[in-house]
Amino acid sequence: MPLHKQKKDEVFQNLIEHVVWMTAERDDTLVLNHLFQTKSMDSVYGLDEAVLFDYLFNFMDEQEITAFLTRLAPIEGEVQREMLTGFQIVILYLMKCVKGIRSMNACEDILFTDEFAMRLAGFNAMQTRRGICQRGKNKGTRGFADLRGLINNDTLANNIVKFSPESVCKCYNQIIKRLARNGAFPKNVHAVLDCTEIETTADYEGRGEVLKEKAVAKRGTHHEKKQVIVYGFKLWVVYVPGVEIPIALYVDKIQVHDIQHARKVVDQAIINLGDHAKIKSLAVDRGFLDGKFLWGLSKIVDQFFIPAKKNLTICQEILMWSKDAESVTREKNVTHGQGKNKHTETQVVELKAVNDISCDWYNALGSEANSCAKDFVPGILHAVHVVRDDGYAHNRIKNTIFLTNKPIQNPFYVYDKYDDRSLIENELNRTAKQTWFIENPPKKTADAVKLHIYFVMISMAMASAFRGQQKDEKVGFGVDTGMERYRRKLRAANQDNCAIFVGDKYGIFIAYEPFVVMDITVTEAQQLGATKEVILKKYGVIPPSPE
Repeated sequence: MPLHKQKKDEVFQNLIEHVVWMTAERDDTLVLNHLFQTKSMDSVYGLDEAVLFDYLFNFMDEQEITAFLTRLAPIEGEVQREMLTGFQIVILYLMKCVKGIRSMNACEDILFTDEFAMRLAGFNAMQTRRGICQRGKNKGTRGFADLRGLINNDTLANNIVKFSPESVCKCYNQIIKRLARNGAFPKNVHAVLDCTEIETTADYEGRGEVLKEKAVAKRGTHHEKKQVIVYGFKLWVVYVPGVEIPIALYVDKIQVHDIQHARKVVDQAIINLGDHAKIKSLAVDRGFLDGKFLWGLSKIVDQFFIPAKKNLTICQEILMWSKDAESVTREKNVTHGQGKNKHTETQVVELKAVNDISCDWYNALGSEANSCAKDFVPGILHAVHVVRDDGYAHNRIKNTIFLTNKPIQNPFYVYDKYDDRSLIENELNRTAKQTWFIENPPKKTADAVKLHIYFVMISMAMASAFRGQQKDEKVGFGVDTGMERYRRKLRAANQDNCAIFVGDKYGIFIAYEPFVVMDITVTEAQQLGATKEVILKKYGVIPPSPE
């Protein structure tokens, strides 16, 4: 079923923040003084969306991050005819990502015709309306009147894939290091390691493939499981819930086992945090259940949490020993229904702790170790047994066992920390696919998929870091109340603002302020007491002394 064409208002719903890696410079005082002195301007734009560019630009300027993006350049020899600089290509592609534009084919209508956004990216209004060159002017019946936007969709797609995925990944790591240095993360980080599949079709060059069992919908509510071939790639991520920033990532083919790059991506996360933050704990899924990996993990993070597979011998031992263990319970009242059907249910969670369990596969060599050798010493793990959990349908996690490397004093600490792992599904994986369109690369090649993933993750990291700063500074519209509510608040806070350009400078003002300064009567401004003198003083403009 073909996807519907995105409209501008739909794209705005996917917009978190606009990223302003721009050549235009904000100077409210200079622009207002120009209006006061000359009563003229180059252009003016409404700010229902565009103010977001300015906010994020200031943030990146404070964080000293833009320099990393300016160093990105296409692979040497790939560009034959340069109409756009490497920095401009990166700017445009990141704008496409943060606007939440699903398809490259929608960029002409939604992005490349946005005069304010293109001005911030360093292009003038004529370039935005007629394009940056006359190439194709006399081909066919299309003239300048029919051309739409700065460039066409293929130009951006063809140029962004000329960058090296390795260089963009390096840029991503540099950005995370800078955010860590600037205090974006708490001193003790409770992180999550996970994998998510980036599915493609069979015609992607360099894609992987794996045979999986999937539920296929049948008539009615019946689902039948079938073996199907799934094509695509796999993304490894170390993520910090709450902060909502992925601190390390890796991309490979979809058939590669989760454990293959697990240590590599954790090591990169530790390097990115440096001395500014420490991974206090790491929650991982059962796909990473490997004794050698977990043993190594215990040497570089304080504590890990992982659910055991129920077919392991150690699970049977834990269930047997937990019979004599003391249980701890926690109750929570949950409200269901509306009106006369409204009722409250008390949900109970019951846990038991089992400490000091010998595990022959938990050691430096993993399952390859000779457990029959005289000098063999098994590793020691500790476990939490979930006896009851009413919060899940049919108590389906009953007898789930969580393993950790430290003795357990409070079983609910382990339970809660592993439960945070579910946040990566909603805050990162699902959001990346549904509103950032991480599964929609510019080209059907392996390099294009990797580049797109890295650029989307850069955009998400910057958006989350920016929202975090606004929350810390207690800015009203920046309170972290979720993406959708945050967008609406930011839009409402700036719907009466405008941006005015004078040469390569611009200023952002309340809509009536420029008119008052140019001696045009605005009744609303008079009612608010916003006289010309008040406005000039507000922006630090000193009017000339009367002769």
